[in-house]
Amino acid sequence: MCNKRGVFFLILLVSFLTSCISTNNKHENVIAFSEFSLDKDASKAVIQSMKTELGFHKNTELIVAASASDVDEQIQDLEEFIASNVSVIIVSPIAPKPLKGVLNKAIQKNIPVIILNRDIGDVNYASFIGADNFQVGVNAGKHLISKKKKTTVIEIKSWAGTTPTKYKSLGFQKIIDKNENLRLVGTVQNRYDTPGIKKEFRDLLLANKTVNYVFAHTDALALEAYEVAKELNLERKVKFLGVGGLNSKKGGINLTESGILDATVLYPTGGKEAIKTAISLIEGEKVTKQQLLPSVIIDASNVEVLKSQLGLIQNQELDIHKQQNKIQKQLKLYNSQRSFLIATLLFLLIIAILLTVTFKSRQALLRQKRLLVRLIDKIAVQKREIEKIAEDLRITNEATNNFFTGVSHDFKTPLSLILSSTESLIDQNSKHKPMEFGLIYNNSRRLLKMINQLLDFRRVESKKFKLKASKTNLNNFVKSIFLDFRNEATKKQIKFSYDSTVKNPEVYVDRDLFDNVLFNLLSNAFKFTPNKGEISIRIDENLDSIEIKVKDSGIGILSNEKEKIFSQFFQGTNNKQVSSGVGLYLTKEYIKLHNGTVSVFSEKNKGSEFIINIPKGNKHLKQDEIIITEDIPVQDEIVEVVDNQINTTAIKREARETVLIIEDNSDLREYLVKKLSKIYNTYSSDGIDALDQVTNIIPDVIISDVSLPIKDGFEICEIVKEDEKTSHIPVIILTALNTDEYHIKGLKVGVDLFLTKPFNLSVLIQSIETVLYNRKKIQEFYKGNNQKKKHVLESKGATKEAAFLNKINRLIDENIDNSSFTVEVLAEELNISRVQLYRKIKAILGITISDYIQNVRLEKGKQMLVNNTDLTIADIAYSVGFSSPNYFSTAFKNKFGTTPKKFKKTQ
Repeated sequence: MCNKRGVFFLILLVSFLTSCISTNNKHENVIAFSEFSLDKDASKAVIQSMKTELGFHKNTELIVAASASDVDEQIQDLEEFIASNVSVIIVSPIAPKPLKGVLNKAIQKNIPVIILNRDIGDVNYASFIGADNFQVGVNAGKHLISKKKKTTVIEIKSWAGTTPTKYKSLGFQKIIDKNENLRLVGTVQNRYDTPGIKKEFRDLLLANKTVNYVFAHTDALALEAYEVAKELNLERKVKFLGVGGLNSKKGGINLTESGILDATVLYPTGGKEAIKTAISLIEGEKVTKQQLLPSVIIDASNVEVLKSQLGLIQNQELDIHKQQNKIQKQLKLYNSQRSFLIATLLFLLIIAILLTVTFKSRQALLRQKRLLVRLIDKIAVQKREIEKIAEDLRITNEATNNFFTGVSHDFKTPLSLILSSTESLIDQNSKHKPMEFGLIYNNSRRLLKMINQLLDFRRVESKKFKLKASKTNLNNFVKSIFLDFRNEATKKQIKFSYDSTVKNPEVYVDRDLFDNVLFNLLSNAFKFTPNKGEISIRIDENLDSIEIKVKDSGIGILSNEKEKIFSQFFQGTNNKQVSSGVGLYLTKEYIKLHNGTVSVFSEKNKGSEFIINIPKGNKHLKQDEIIITEDIPVQDEIVEVVDNQINTTAIKREARETVLIIEDNSDLREYLVKKLSKIYNTYSSDGIDALDQVTNIIPDVIISDVSLPIKDGFEICEIVKEDEKTSHIPVIILTALNTDEYHIKGLKVGVDLFLTKPFNLSVLIQSIETVLYNRKKIQEFYKGNNQKKKHVLESKGATKEAAFLNKINRLIDENIDNSSFTVEVLAEELNISRVQLYRKIKAILGITISDYIQNVRLEKGKQMLVNNTDLTIADIAYSVGFSSPNYFSTAFKNKFGTTPKKFKKTQ
């Protein structure tokens, strides 16, 4: 009886443990995802985010059924999910109407339904999760109006009838309706039955020549449109904005980074949120009916940071996925070992000695499982920390960009006034020059160096720094910087010495950068060296390099901080003075650009010695890093003879040209007017009425700041160069930002010359003289009567000035025999005023329009005297529009030095 009971007990135990094994291997909950996406990268991103999030939830399985644009296939997948009685259905619908029946069927069987990305009406779904498509359209429109110029745009819509397409268009249209500078000239619809938009887009693009922007509802459609534009050679004229922002090979982030797209709107996948909502529904929690996910614009200003951070997040997600796979393997191992343990327990009922061993194995497995759970929690914490770091970096980057842009304009304009005014004071008091003038001038230059250092920091960080090295006498170069610090040494009673053992001191360095290097090292030496201390500069020569040593007797550097002092924003613990912490960082980066090295030897309270090593020759530099400039001789002091130059220029000038100054800073504007009015007829504008003044005055030269209240200097230049009445006027741009991007932008709109703030007044005057001289050379060319001039005037690629003269010549030729064809008639034909015509022709040719018309008539008469010997002089005079033969003869003799009668005889 006892044995029967034992057998019965064993059978029950085996059955119970077997059922435990089968239950343990089966997931308690199943989430089914019916997916539709034509974009493989988007599909991959959604599923990856779902799997990553699902890894944090136990006993839950994800089933994915993909239906590539086949409605019947998606309905069949959903029917199978319902039949399998899954826990939750997540569906990304192909089309709303065909799916309503099957989704209502699932809801009637108490299977919650979550709609992803595409809304579907008349279905009592548990939650809709997707991007705020209306806001996506709004963000796209706001990005376009941020360009602050007139934009003509084509909209490329995604599938017709879907809610994303509808609401993106509504949001975009809202911005268009509110902004006059944004004009929609046409739309292209990507259709379900005929996918692809190339032909329709090509036709629309060719029909609208003014289009300069395309807004596509997906990055894939934007790429298609770009390829069409590239085939038509319009890819540089037209910019493209997509939606998606995936970090994949053909995703929006890579397309934006490579310049194919101007920007993309980040479109959240919603996969992570869908799984979280599904888990909440399984656990019986309430969920939000509408979960609209935010979007953000990705453009050149943030694409590198976002790509970097998304890459980090993706790598972290892959690591999480790997860890989850390891966990699954461990769980499988655990389950297999547990099965083994159960089998072993069956034997332990007979063999008691094995019971203890089996029990210990089970305890060890449980401990391992707890360790794995803690590891999962740790990974989740790390993921949240990475997300917070990414957001902090985005905010920091945005704040940094705004800071540096503001610094360049706010500081450099007043510095221009200080430096220029000091130069004038130095010149006016050249015989009895107060020491304070020199102090003001030198310290203003130092302040400019510090500002440039801050701007250089931004350029170094963005990897946009380009070396401009030239052959330089290092002895003279270092000696000139040494002389700049003599006053500081005298004031602090510091023994300041300079010594060089180099016999051949010529090296290739970027003088601006190397000036900053030595300025930083000497500034730090004077800052941390007490009164009556010592500072020395020494230059020695090695076999392949030249060594520069800057040594001081200051507070020194702690031994554990020597490796950190070249890091950005680092400040030593023994440094009690306020500092930006970027000087030594930039010093190291500048030396690295020269393929050199910088090192430091120091002890606390025993001073420091910085050693710079620069290679000889130029073989270590790239060809585009080498420029040719004259070496600068050493000068004990700088004296700018500005006013003398003004007086000299004014004496030499035969006639006063007109200069228009456009500057919103009233002090700088008044200063320039005061100085330049000694040479030129000077007008000024604060930027508000700039274009009106240009049209009314027709100046000989325009000097304009970049940052202005209504239109910036580049926009004003573009309008001036596009207008036929003003296209001949040279434009000089004053800018605080001396970058390649600004120069390229200026050259595109027709800027003739750039000057960087703070500028030297002598340089400005010489720049004006240069553009006026170039204009006179052009006048001589156009006044000449040669085949080269005729070819330029009649060529298809002629300038606006040449085209204008060609139009005048055509009108004169058509009325050559009309003596009543006057300047007033010509101005009316050209649709400009007589005064504007007079000023423009005077600027282009250097003569009046009346003289020009008469010259054309006389040249025609001269040809007729040569080619038509049977005509009388009176006939020719009337044929070329002269009212009388006597007037013709007088004018002919004045121009050619002989009478028509004598000229005809010689022929």
